[in-house]
Amino acid sequence: MIPDFKNRLLSETAGIVIDPFIYKIDPVNYLFFSEVVKTDPTFFSSWRKIVKSTGLTVISGEMRILFNQIAESVAGEGGEMLEAKREIISENYRKFSRECSYFQQFFKELGAALKFNPLATNKSGEMVREQLVTLLRAYTEAIQPRGVFCRVKIFREGRDLLVESHNVRFTSSRLSEAFFPEDGGLSGRKADMAEKNRARHNTARDMILYVVTIGPGIDEAVKKLTHAGEIFDAYVLNGIGGAAAEMVAYDLNLFCNEQLLSDPDYEYHRFSPGYGDWPLQDQTKIFRILKPEDKIKVYLKPGGIMLPEKSTSGIIGLRKLK
Repeated sequence: MIPDFKNRLLSETAGIVIDPFIYKIDPVNYLFFSEVVKTDPTFFSSWRKIVKSTGLTVISGEMRILFNQIAESVAGEGGEMLEAKREIISENYRKFSRECSYFQQFFKELGAALKFNPLATNKSGEMVREQLVTLLRAYTEAIQPRGVFCRVKIFREGRDLLVESHNVRFTSSRLSEAFFPEDGGLSGRKADMAEKNRARHNTARDMILYVVTIGPGIDEAVKKLTHAGEIFDAYVLNGIGGAAAEMVAYDLNLFCNEQLLSDPDYEYHRFSPGYGDWPLQDQTKIFRILKPEDKIKVYLKPGGIMLPEKSTSGIIGLRKLK
C-alpha cells in the first residue's frame, strides 16, 4: 500500500506528490516476467486459458503445473529477485496468479510501443525477448515511477467537462459521454443562473487528474545507445520506457478500482488527452492545475510533448459497467 495515499487523495485538494508511486506494479517484476516469456512466450495465453475456465482465484491442478514449470524454468537464472519470486510461486499460487493478471498488461503496452508483438513465437520475437531481458537487467533501476495527483469535482455542460474551482473546461463528446452517459448536459440557455448552479452541484462527480512519469533515466540511456549506433538496443529500450510509463497510469487505475471503488456497478477508467476527440492541447489545462514542473520535474513543450518523454497525463473517473 502506498502510505496515506487514499486518505490524502480523499481529503486534500492540492496536487499530491507520490515518489515513488508503486502500488501493484513494481518495475523489478518486469525482469522476472520477461525471463518467464523468454523461456515460454505462450505463458500468458496458457494462463488466460486456465483462468477463463476456472476463474482467477481458483488454483486448479493445471494451474499448479504451469506455475511449477515456470518456477523451475527461472531457477538458476541468477539474482536474489528471481529466487525470491520463485519461492513466492511455490508458496502462494493465488498471489502469483493475481500478479499475472497485472503484468500481462506490460507486454500489451510494450507491443504498442514497439509496434511489434514481443510474445511472437518467430525468430524476431525471440530476438526481442532476449534483448528485453538483457536491457532490463541493465536499466531497471532507471525506471523511477512517480506522479502528482489531484481529486477534483467535474460536471458536464453540453459536450464539455467543467472542473469546479479551477476555471478549466475539457471539450470532448467521447469523454463527457463516457463519464456522464445518462446526462445530456446543461445547455444553460434557458435556465437561469441559480438553476444552473443547482444542477451543476447535483451532477458533479469526483475524478482524479494525474501526471505520472518514470523519470529521465530511460530517455537518456536511449539517446546514448542511439549515439553509439546501438539502434536495436535503443529501439527495444525506448519501448520498455514507453510501456513502463503507461504502467504507472495503469497502476493508478488499479489503485482506484481496488481501494476507492464502493459501487460494484461501476469501474474506474482512465483517458489521456489525444484520446478520441479530446484535444492533445488540453494537457496544458491539466498542467495548469497540477503544476508538475515544480513537483515532479515534468515539463510540457509546445506541441504537447512532455519532458521526460516517458510521462503521461490524464483523467480517471467512474464508468457504469455494461
